[in-house]
Amino acid sequence: MLEALDVIELRVAVDAWEAGTVATVLEVLPGSVLAEVADEDGRTLEVLNVPVDVVRPLEFDGVPKRPEVSQDVPRRPVPSTDVPKRAASGRLPARG
Repeated sequence: MLEALDVIELRVAVDAWEAGTVATVLEVLPGSVLAEVADEDGRTLEVLNVPVDVVRPLEFDGVPKRPEVSQDVPRRPVPSTDVPKRAASGRLPARG
């Protein structure tokens, strides 16, 4: 039974992706899975809705393989909190 974060391999070509393409299950749906194809840096290339019967779970010693999470992933910058507050009316206060 597939679960979210299982690593799978396409057994046949799906859209532009060849058989043998490796993807990560994002969500299991009735009869299909949403699977993310990513590049070597973990950036999403495409999310596919793939029938369950055309994928094969990848395993390591009988245990479903999960994607590796790097601790060296750059953090996204924190947005500035120096944003003008909106008045109750939803409008920005007048500058003066």
